[in-house]
Amino acid sequence: MKLSRIIFKPKWQDKDAAARLAAITADADPELIAALPELTRTDPDARVRLAALKRIGDYERWRERSTGDTDADVRRIARSTYITLLCSGAGNCPPLPRLIAELDTLSAAELETVATAALNRDLRADALTRITRPALFAERAAADPDPALRLLALERVSDPAVLQRIAERTRKSDKLISRSARERVESLLIGAGNSDAIAARARGLCDRIELLLRDRRPSHAADRAALERDWHSLGAGIPAALTGRFQGAVALMNRMDATGESIRTAISEIVVSRARFDAALAAAAEQSRRERERRDNISREVERALPRYAAALDSGDTASAQATHAELAVLVETAGKIPGAVEHQLAALNARLAELKRWQHWSNQRRHRSLCDEIEALATAGLHPDAVATRVHEARAEWQKLDAMEHTDKAVPSAELTRRFFAACQHALKPAQAYFEKRDTVRDAHGAGIETLLARVTGLPAEISDWKALATLRRELSDALRTLDGVSPRDRNRYARRIKDAIATISPRLEARSQNVQQAKARLIEQAQTLSQNAERGAARSARELQQQWTAIGEGIRSIDQKQWREFRAACDRVFAALDAGRKERDAQAAALEGQAVAIVDEAEALANDPALGSDGLATSRRELETRWRAMANTEQRLEQRWRAALDKLTARGAERVREKRLARYAVALQKYAVLRELERGEQSGELLASRWDGGSAPAQEFAAPLADRWERARAGGFDATDGDGSSTARDLMVRLEFVAGIASPQADRQRRMDYQVARLSARMRGAATMTPERELDEVFTAWFGQQAQPPELEQRFERAARAAMDTLP
Repeated sequence: MKLSRIIFKPKWQDKDAAARLAAITADADPELIAALPELTRTDPDARVRLAALKRIGDYERWRERSTGDTDADVRRIARSTYITLLCSGAGNCPPLPRLIAELDTLSAAELETVATAALNRDLRADALTRITRPALFAERAAADPDPALRLLALERVSDPAVLQRIAERTRKSDKLISRSARERVESLLIGAGNSDAIAARARGLCDRIELLLRDRRPSHAADRAALERDWHSLGAGIPAALTGRFQGAVALMNRMDATGESIRTAISEIVVSRARFDAALAAAAEQSRRERERRDNISREVERALPRYAAALDSGDTASAQATHAELAVLVETAGKIPGAVEHQLAALNARLAELKRWQHWSNQRRHRSLCDEIEALATAGLHPDAVATRVHEARAEWQKLDAMEHTDKAVPSAELTRRFFAACQHALKPAQAYFEKRDTVRDAHGAGIETLLARVTGLPAEISDWKALATLRRELSDALRTLDGVSPRDRNRYARRIKDAIATISPRLEARSQNVQQAKARLIEQAQTLSQNAERGAARSARELQQQWTAIGEGIRSIDQKQWREFRAACDRVFAALDAGRKERDAQAAALEGQAVAIVDEAEALANDPALGSDGLATSRRELETRWRAMANTEQRLEQRWRAALDKLTARGAERVREKRLARYAVALQKYAVLRELERGEQSGELLASRWDGGSAPAQEFAAPLADRWERARAGGFDATDGDGSSTARDLMVRLEFVAGIASPQADRQRRMDYQVARLSARMRGAATMTPERELDEVFTAWFGQQAQPPELEQRFERAARAAMDTLP
């Protein structure tokens, strides 16, 4: 060998799987070619093994790897390639007998692939006998290239609907298959007792015997006998009309054949003999039909069980496979004979079962040795003694299960393995003996405690005063029953019976006590519920007394106590809730009344402060508020004071509104006069001021005429007097207005003011009538509005005096 080959390994031997894959795919190294078969099995990478298989392309390698490779994908691809090669009939495939023999190892789906795609006719035929799926039979009956195989597939179809579809599908492509399918449909329907099929068949036989009656051919007798056999095979489901028609034709044929009385008698005897023969023949046919149906039913049961048998074998479930095998053996023995195809499939599955059992035996032997190794290792594993005992117990159970899985002599483990296993079990358990002895001591102490508890039960007095202690004893017995795993397993059943008997002794007394407690508490609940319906004065004290009685009664059964307590507490809560509700209702009513009173006072105060409300509206609102206030009762003093203050303010506000309404004519007149003064001073044109003059309230009648006349003069070209001291009349009016307003006149008009006052006093002394302030103010306004425009100083004095005079009016 060359040194380079020693130092540098070829690529197909590289540690990198990708390098090996590339080399196996493309390299032409002779050593590689020679090593390819071994690489298909030993290379650690699945891709490399698959590439080696593809590079070789050998049928046997593909077949062997389809079941022997460790990688599922490689097995799947190898299986698919193997089936493809088997169907192709390539030159490197084995001979046909070998291929047919390999069909025993194929699954149902693979057999269907061979029956459909195999190029060899005999291979397809053998695969066709092994499949059981009716749909595939129907497909092959219409599509297989070989006529004989199409007929063979058609014979395996027993569903009339499927046969009808086959007949329609092949009506033009294969008339033989189409006709055969229709005939099978008719036979199946007649055999199933279909009335329409029987009637159609009987009608055809009637037509044929009538044709035979008219056409007396040499084969007359044979044709007649065949027709009569076909007629009798239809059974008793023939319609009466067709029966009369057929029998009439037969009778007529008999008369035509007769030539005399003796002949008629012979014919009658022959007819009678023929009838007996036909009857016997019919009975035999019926018995044969029943036997055939029985075998067919069993064959169908066998066919239905075969997929389950195969599935158990595929999954490696030996127990299920053996059970199904036994079931099939009984069916086959009962049937006596089953179809060849089914028998062939069953034989293949039985061979697989034998192989599986051999593998199972080999696996069981390995498992027996593994169990021996595991038990022997327990001695040095340092496990807890309970864990050691549990593992030994599990190992013994598994050992017995493995023995029960197989029934042949050679399946029994060797005596040497058996001795080794049980010796290992004893050796593993020996170090744990001290632990088990100490545990027995603890268990004995626990048993002594239970004995003491049972002795307390035996010493109970006839009359119980401490029921709580008795209930505690009952709970201790229940706890002891639940902790019986603390005693020896041999004593558990005995202690369990004694504890249960003790509980049975105590329980009736506790139940009677609980019943009395329950009844007493039920009476208290009833009293509390009655009290809750009439929660009067003193109900709270009564509810507390009932609660004290409840506490004094004591405890009964916990669940019932809790339920009754919820009912009792709910009734007591209703009593206290009713009392609280009454108090809250009274408080709520008082609060509501107080809120209403506050709302009325707030409304009164808001009404008194509303500047936009007129006198009429103010009076109406006040009357309404006073009515609502009188409807109130027991208001607080604080609110009463606020109400009185609000009424006083409303009274003052009402008087002010009445005064404002009475003096409104002076205010309107002054507003109009202010617009007029703007026109006279030329501040704005008449067109712009016209909307303000015409808008708003109209002035009083005594002021309207002088204002309107002066407005028209101003629009016509009047001017504002800006020079001089004004007319004497205007100053007299001004002094008079200032007197009415109660304000002082300027120094320039002081003498004029004094003269006016003296004249006024003199007139009063002469007994002249005295005008009211409003009447006097009307005269001054009318005269002032009717005169010419005065100097600004006088106009300003007029505005001040007019406002002051209005303020003096009541």
